[in-house]
Amino acid sequence: MEPPLTRIERMRQSLLSAKALGAMVLAGLAVVLVPSIPSTWSSVEQSERFRLTQDRLELPAPPDVVPRKIVAQTWERHPEWTKRNLLDRSLARDIAAGFAEHPWIAMVDRVEKSRDGRVVISVQYRVPVAVIETHRGLYPIDSQGVLLPSQDFSLTESSALPRIRGIRSIPNGQPGKPWGDPAVVAAARICEILMPNQNLEQYWKRFHLEALIAPALTEESYAAGVEMLTFELVTEGGQRVIWGHSPGADALEPTPRQKLGRLEHYLTTYKTLDDPDVAWIDVTPIE
Repeated sequence: MEPPLTRIERMRQSLLSAKALGAMVLAGLAVVLVPSIPSTWSSVEQSERFRLTQDRLELPAPPDVVPRKIVAQTWERHPEWTKRNLLDRSLARDIAAGFAEHPWIAMVDRVEKSRDGRVVISVQYRVPVAVIETHRGLYPIDSQGVLLPSQDFSLTESSALPRIRGIRSIPNGQPGKPWGDPAVVAAARICEILMPNQNLEQYWKRFHLEALIAPALTEESYAAGVEMLTFELVTEGGQRVIWGHSPGADALEPTPRQKLGRLEHYLTTYKTLDDPDVAWIDVTPIE
């Protein structure tokens, strides 16, 4: 017969039993809880609270000339977004890539997910500076010579923009892509100067301009550089205005601001640019 346990031995045995029981309980909880963690996270991801919807996407207010349907169009082009949620780490990257494809967006600066569930996309919009007149119709472009969607312009809107004539090429790609002709880029930059901040009244209408005329491109002109092309303006009355090169092309010409100043001076002096006794007006000489 074993001797009875002392008080200290009984306490030690009780502590060991409690530890063993605690270990068993923790092990049981681990068996129950660990498999449920992925299931719980999956249910959070699929929760309606975190589901990406079209009304969560937010763009800055566009200029008046840019259509208001960019979010709807981009959402329609990406049906896979209906299965995405705000907790997805790659969501911002994919949203940025999706909106960057839209022909009215020049650049996506950043995408931010706000605490209230909105996805705020900061972008730079393309704005039209001219239409190119071709035998196929009018093609709107931005200041970089990128083709814009013709279907987004009414005939009145297209007709109101500065018109570029003399371009013999046709667009290389779809809207949102560069035209593919360096003469188009040069012409677009001139039109941007003549319509600062989309203001047709300041110069284009004040001078009663009808079109910007691009010169015919030859092998010699390409060899010299398209930036050396000499462009002309024509007024509504048919007066020719020798504008010269596109901005920044030639230091031997007056600056665009000086050229505009000369036209302003001519208009102030003679009240019109349409002088039947003058064959052309040349704003390019260096004084």
